[in-house]
Amino acid sequence: MNSPFNHLHKMLTEEEKEKLKFTADDRKTVFRKIKENKEPPKRKGNIVQTAAAYVLAPVALAILTLAVLLQTPLKQEVVTALPYLETFLSKYGDEGQKEAVKENKVQVINQSVVSEGARITIHEVLYDGARISISYSLEPEDDKLKESLLDVFLFNISVDGEEVSEYGLSGGEEKKQGNKIIKVQNLEIEKDLPNQFTLGFNIQELIASSPDNMESQFIKGEWNFSFPIKRIGEIYTLNPNALKTTELGEVKVNKIAFAPSGVLLEIERKQKSELINNGKVIDYKLLDEEGNELKQIGGTSDTFRYKSGFGTGAGKRIYTPVEDIPESITLKPYYRFLPIDQIKEYTTTINEKLPLYLPQGEGGGIVVKKVEKKPNEVWVYFDVEGDFVTERKFNLSLRKGKETTPASIIDSEGDLDNKKRKNQLIKFKTSYNDDLYFRTTNYIPEWVKGWELKIPIDKDQLSKE
Repeated sequence: MNSPFNHLHKMLTEEEKEKLKFTADDRKTVFRKIKENKEPPKRKGNIVQTAAAYVLAPVALAILTLAVLLQTPLKQEVVTALPYLETFLSKYGDEGQKEAVKENKVQVINQSVVSEGARITIHEVLYDGARISISYSLEPEDDKLKESLLDVFLFNISVDGEEVSEYGLSGGEEKKQGNKIIKVQNLEIEKDLPNQFTLGFNIQELIASSPDNMESQFIKGEWNFSFPIKRIGEIYTLNPNALKTTELGEVKVNKIAFAPSGVLLEIERKQKSELINNGKVIDYKLLDEEGNELKQIGGTSDTFRYKSGFGTGAGKRIYTPVEDIPESITLKPYYRFLPIDQIKEYTTTINEKLPLYLPQGEGGGIVVKKVEKKPNEVWVYFDVEGDFVTERKFNLSLRKGKETTPASIIDSEGDLDNKKRKNQLIKFKTSYNDDLYFRTTNYIPEWVKGWELKIPIDKDQLSKE
């Protein structure tokens, strides 16, 4: 790995270079400042500026050292050039958020409010025109809540002081640190947003759950936040108004946006009510011009309205970002669900002769090639046959006993969320024994034939913002 100092000499003046002398006193000063940053003040009921949003990386010391030695704010080009403190978005975000923060600066908020014995901190925001990504944490401070895990239950949103009627939190990851929960999510706001605005994020109620108590507790309080947001990065948009109609219904793409954190599609769709009522909801995969699938990483749920035998709905989809804008994209429809009475399962003992084929409907299945016995683990190597590779991987499970009750499911880990078919591995958290059974089902998506919508991308018609 290259040292972060390799190119500093090109960005510092001669006078600044002369100041880069690190003495014992300087070392004490640096570590004193680190200690100050790690111990932010706490004031109940008030907004407090904290320094906890960043996780201290090794190179953070280098930056802080420079700031101390020069006794002046570092020039922006110096700060940007250094791979400095790791953010929550870069650590816990999805593929799009992690990609976006490589080239764009996270907006640090660091507002913390304590109410009714619970602390909520808004750490970071990233708004790139396609979505608003937000990192925040919830932490109990009252002794009565110490064993509880908190989550947001009721809140409202305002933009430049005006309340928004349609909004929500969606997707994202969460990390548990003791009783503290760190979340990275998308903040959904159903209205056109300017490049700069003030966001009001006002939380009125939390839900507190405990592993020792089946009943959840609701906590009413006031956790009110207000902070400016500014759009970052470049976004390229197209309004194709592309439409495909079949006897099953229609799909229309109103907007496509290529942003740092992902590809945004605004979709309207109409589908026969009888299909929706029977559980055969149609959804869409997004492919580039070479047929590569762009993974969906976010979006809003469609609310269907029913009239004249059809259900209509509109929503947004966020897919993984692209390095280069493709010449075309294709929406390929599939049935997302199966009616309950049509779901079939296949179960077989782990002792069957290998290779072992585990069917998953008519379109393919799992081929178990090798089973390895490890201390307190069973490693299963397999290949995937058929489309919907990721769905097929997650459809494979190992159970204790032939009965498929929820309690019989064995925990596992593995990099299943990838496009690879061959030589895949799942590590099941159990000791090997003869009472273990593989289980698969036919609960796999099914393509809807004759309803693909290919949209050419004319780069000359893209609007750059």
